[in-house]
Amino acid sequence: MKIRDAYISVKIDDRGLEGLRDGLRSLFSEAGVECERASSASHVSIAYGEGDVEIEALERVASEIASLPFSVHVAGFELLKGETTPFDYLVVVLEGSSFGTAQSISSGVMKTRSFAGGFRSHVSLLKFPKNSLSATWAEHVLAEMNACQGLARFFGQRRLQGSSVAVFGSDRHCCLTKSIAA
Repeated sequence: MKIRDAYISVKIDDRGLEGLRDGLRSLFSEAGVECERASSASHVSIAYGEGDVEIEALERVASEIASLPFSVHVAGFELLKGETTPFDYLVVVLEGSSFGTAQSISSGVMKTRSFAGGFRSHVSLLKFPKNSLSATWAEHVLAEMNACQGLARFFGQRRLQGSSVAVFGSDRHCCLTKSIAA
């Protein structure tokens, strides 16, 4: 069986991200800024495939990624412009060597989509209609968020852990999952 345009992601153990997402959404809504949750669960995109790939090859990729010590540091907050969606995203930017390795494993098996400025490892918190935020407002909010003592302490040396690897087809239905070893 082949999977078309496979999408690979790593689910992140919550560790308070959902509470942060909901709190920010509430604050932005009160300020009149239209936004919504970016996804139903915290996850990190690893690869967006292009074309058909055998499910057996994707099972090997998912197993290899699941064997990585998927533990990452939070680097800060950014606003990413959606290149292929009608949304812009408030994201938590992540650092860790597992991403590069996981992306290399994926691109060794399937053709993967590239992005202007490179592939950014992040967890999407909120999404906004494309270009609905003024650049000045977005810069101010991001500067405040990145400088905020409370958020800095919350994320300080905190590590986020991956819990599972998931592979989806072009219809975004999950085809397979592999648990990440603790």
